Amino acid sequence: IKTVVLVILMTIMIDTVSAGITIYGKAGRKVVVGQNVDQTLPEGRIWFAPANGSKFGAIYIGQEESDPRSGFNSQGLFITIVYCPHWQVEINPDKEVLFGNLVEHIMETCATVGDVLALNKKYNLYDLHYAQIMVADKGGQCLIIESNSIVKPQNGFLAMSNFYQSNPELGTNGQLRFNLATEFIKKQGVS
Repeated sequence: IKTVVLVILMTIMIDTVSAGITIYGKAGRKVVVGQNVDQTLPEGRIWFAPANGSKFGAIYIGQEESDPRSGFNSQGLFITIVYCPHWQVEINPDKEVLFGNLVEHIMETCATVGDVLALNKKYNLYDLHYAQIMVADKGGQCLIIESNSIVKPQNGFLAMSNFYQSNPELGTNGQLRFNLATEFIKKQGVS
């Protein structure tokens, strides 16, 4: 994957849409993620949380007076959360309930996509009744966890916007920019 392609894509998407898209790709040993965020949300900020005891350090991205929406941790794990139409999470009575902010919890405790999958198996991730998350690690693993589904990369990349790929009939906000982004990447010969 050529970093230039993703930078150009993200610039195009920022100028032409009012909501975000996230893209992941891997080429050899390089992992690339790119994201733009909603233009209508002012006062973006970046803040740092140092490692503390067993908690990993992290760089968070979000808006003033809000929970983090994206970040990278000291172990090389990337996360972003994207809001989507409501989708009822199937509560599993055999799983624990995860309290607190999902993005922060993952950044503080998970080093790999495998760790996030283990967390998903242990807890009911109730925050995902209105959102989905994309995680990618420095080893090149990536996936999207939706309310009741997991989406994996196809053709060497993964894109995410404000709809559920496994259940688009819940709402298609973001599907046009998703289609534009994925077609653009395919035309660049990324695989």
